[in-house]
Amino acid sequence: MPNMPRIKHILWGELTYKDGFKNEEPDIHDDRVCLTSSVMLHKKFSPADFELLLTPLIDEAPNTAQIRCALANIELDEANQIVSQKILHFRTPELLCHTDYRCDVLYQKKSILPASLSMLDGQDFIITTPPARQDPQPLNIALGGDQERFEQLGVFGRLLGLNNERQTKKIYEHIEKQPKPYDVILHLGDLYNGEFYFSFSNLFRHNRHVFEPHVKSEEAFSAHLRHDFFKPSKLAFARIGAGFYPLIDDHDTGKNSRKAITTQDERIVQQHMERAFHRHTLLPQFTTQTTDGYGKVTTKHGRLGPYFKIRIGQHEIFMPHNRYTQTDDAPADAFLLGEEQWQWLEASLNDSKASNKILLSPLPLVMGKNPAEDYRGHHEEWSRLLQLCRHHQIATILTADSHNFSHSEIWVRCFPDDEPWVVNHYLVGTLGGSSQKISAAELDSINQPNRMPLLPEDAEFDRELYRGSRVLAYFAPGKKYALLPLKNELGITTSSEWSTNWHKDVHGYANLIFNPLVSPNANAQLAQDTSSFQVNSRFFACRKRHQINDEARLSQQYSIHLS
Repeated sequence: MPNMPRIKHILWGELTYKDGFKNEEPDIHDDRVCLTSSVMLHKKFSPADFELLLTPLIDEAPNTAQIRCALANIELDEANQIVSQKILHFRTPELLCHTDYRCDVLYQKKSILPASLSMLDGQDFIITTPPARQDPQPLNIALGGDQERFEQLGVFGRLLGLNNERQTKKIYEHIEKQPKPYDVILHLGDLYNGEFYFSFSNLFRHNRHVFEPHVKSEEAFSAHLRHDFFKPSKLAFARIGAGFYPLIDDHDTGKNSRKAITTQDERIVQQHMERAFHRHTLLPQFTTQTTDGYGKVTTKHGRLGPYFKIRIGQHEIFMPHNRYTQTDDAPADAFLLGEEQWQWLEASLNDSKASNKILLSPLPLVMGKNPAEDYRGHHEEWSRLLQLCRHHQIATILTADSHNFSHSEIWVRCFPDDEPWVVNHYLVGTLGGSSQKISAAELDSINQPNRMPLLPEDAEFDRELYRGSRVLAYFAPGKKYALLPLKNELGITTSSEWSTNWHKDVHGYANLIFNPLVSPNANAQLAQDTSSFQVNSRFFACRKRHQINDEARLSQQYSIHLS
């Protein structure tokens, strides 16, 4: 039917759990979770004609027990009439944790699910809700960053070597076709290259921008998201129950190497970016907030940047921001994050009840392309963050920005004779961005097995506190060599070696699985405290015009032990 809407994309996000009693987390069987779904249509329709239905697939709930989700973003015009919208947000009521739900989207009481999601060969569109906070379930993450190409140029971009849509599309298709969906998708920044925007169609529209040398309008931000991200990803993340969460790096803001907002015009651009990302990806709003679910906001214009956290079972992921928060008048140990964000991060970590804490960062701490731009050029803040990881036993940092892949161990001590706390630092900037070199000094720091990564070089920086740090794996798309881990008979990485037998066009994404080392007992309360996790890391490599393969040479297995 010509007037029937078509669903282009579905994302889940805004994961929240029910409030506990007296700040205590509920029992496993009593915990509940709420989600938001963003449904993008091919054109604008009245939201009042749509429904999102969920049906729990458990014996205790018959298939007739459908749950209707509330529309969360209805807009009204000056005449108090509902405005037609292209993107609909549905907020669920409290749902059972770790439960399969059949999903359906109705338009005027008729299902409009795409064929790839509707009943085919007996398969329904099903999502699995996140586990309860005290439930020791594994966490299966897909991650990557730096797609950062000019996909809106289409075939011309491919001819000029400015886009990589086909290869990036294969990566997202591989994520979609996993037999068991990932629990969460983490995009580590630069979903697109926001250096410019143009639209030939706007030549014939009144008061519309045809060209923007730096992306500024909400229309331009939205167009980049649609062309450069959603077009290759399509419905790849529709089944990811915990959701899709993007970090905001500089290209996402419309300007390379973006720093703090200083003018009203820049603040307006910031709000345009925020609204576009919130509508499309459910990124938390921040520019107009006075309070939110992550702590009090005291600044005049709301939060300085889009930093937030999410809890998934016994795991908590902290997602800072490094761009809008960069202020020249900040203390030496707070330049990148800003003191406001530091207070939020430290308070959030102090309040966290999660067993496993994971830190994301748009800018790397090691192995980045430009030491002056990332943490290594700010050694006080570098040390402050790593010492915070030691104090709160954060064993995993996930980052991107530089268009390469690396896995490094950073050994952290308070004093030279301390036992080190090991932080596993992953840089995964391989979703499709252009080939990019790291500095000669950085490459020299890893030109031999087991050498330390390039750490801050300031004379006041005490390298002795971080001795033993090492690079375990590294490659850069466009290069024919790679540093590969060597494993013992137990599969544990003991050292690394350089290989020249490497396909230079490799892009791809990483997969981390955190398995709690506890045994659930069906007849008793599950363990509340997880003291150890086994981590399995893999890299799925996509070569030009080839299928995606599990790059076994980069796979690693190790344990993290918490006190």
